[in-house]
Amino acid sequence: MNTVVLDHVQWELVEAGSQALLVDWLVAEGDLVEAGQPLASVDLGHTTVEVPAAHTGTLEDILVAAGETFSRGQPLARLIAT
Repeated sequence: MNTVVLDHVQWELVEAGSQALLVDWLVAEGDLVEAGQPLASVDLGHTTVEVPAAHTGTLEDILVAAGETFSRGQPLARLIAT
């Protein structure tokens, strides 16, 4: 099993130096998720996108809570890939 850090957000949609807002988690810690399944909703300033799971596995730790802002490259969660 591998631990995958969830941090792939569509940053090309965000102005340089901007932050994004994690609007809501669509799954909870401990949930089993499938690759491609939407995990979180993120506000990029002028659009809202869903962040999909890169791998099938278990969402281990949520590192950025709903309502918090985050920067490019900041881990949002940890996923244990299976």
